[in-house]
Amino acid sequence: MDDRNLISQCLAGKEKAQKLLYESYVNQMYRLCLRYLGNIEDAEDIMITAFHKVFKNIQNFEYRGSGSLGKWIKTIMINESLMFLRSSRKHLFESIDSSHVSILYENESPIDAEQIFQLIRINSGLICLLGKISV
Repeated sequence: MDDRNLISQCLAGKEKAQKLLYESYVNQMYRLCLRYLGNIEDAEDIMITAFHKVFKNIQNFEYRGSGSLGKWIKTIMINESLMFLRSSRKHLFESIDSSHVSILYENESPIDAEQIFQLIRINSGLICLLGKISV
């Protein structure tokens, strides 16, 4: 079945066509999500979410020749993966409160955020100094 026929059957609600579309792209799209996310569970979750979007928005797809359906699905997978990564990063930074930042070294006490910032300033100063010394 060609892409045009497959899409029209999906739009008509034909379950066989929807299954065929899914089976035609699932392996390729899973590998794509896994490459972006690097985690099996996240890749599976995002792929399912993205395929849900594919079927929900298939009426918006415009056929532009051979391979255009695969490119459209791939774009949705990439966008979903990137949105997940952005969201994960945002939550990570929200969960780090600078007043609670500490680094533990074996047999040493924690270093608080202010000490970390002081170390950064000292290191920056040393780097500037070393840059001015001629050998």
